[in-house]
Amino acid sequence: MLEQKGYHALRVADVAEAAEVAEGSFYVYFRDKTEVTLAVLTSLLEDFFGVNLTSQSDEGPFDTIRRTNRRWFAICRSNSGLMRCMLQVGDADPEFAQMAQNSNRRWYERIAASVTRRYPEGALSEPLVLLVAYMLGAIMDDLARKLVVYPDEGLLSLLGQLGANDVVAADAASVLWMRTLYPGVPIDGDLHAVARAIASWPSPVIAGAR
Repeated sequence: MLEQKGYHALRVADVAEAAEVAEGSFYVYFRDKTEVTLAVLTSLLEDFFGVNLTSQSDEGPFDTIRRTNRRWFAICRSNSGLMRCMLQVGDADPEFAQMAQNSNRRWYERIAASVTRRYPEGALSEPLVLLVAYMLGAIMDDLARKLVVYPDEGLLSLLGQLGANDVVAADAASVLWMRTLYPGVPIDGDLHAVARAIASWPSPVIAGAR
């Protein structure tokens, strides 16, 4: 129901009808439509934020980043209506908005801790890495909005021109993550031409060089 109608148009009667129960039975479990919506959206957040950030035995950092970013876009794509609801409820319910922000922060803290562990002790400031994680996460959130939640026709047209889909967009974004978090570390693995071109982006020309 949330996927189809969105939060604002949803009625308790719709939920009861879909569940094939009397409307009165709904109130045995939930106070109102906001409470049932929060339960569904919280489950969606937990599904993503429970992903394992630990590299598997044959994975390097890029593989882990790419796997995670692909999963994010896949979850958004398969739950586009719920992602739209998440934005709507965040505007309407400060408690949910705070919960979502807390989930994001814990996720970014996990990223910062994972990155920091890969460097010599004391080489990086974890608060600075956390700030970078927030910024990179914002890229993924905005891309998800433009790809899925509120499609940006300009971006979709550009991706079509480049022969790119969600997976390619996730891989291209992952290259940016990798270049920021692990500068100088080679990016291995099969890449679409778009992501490969970004990965091999030439170094800037030094002024005055010939």
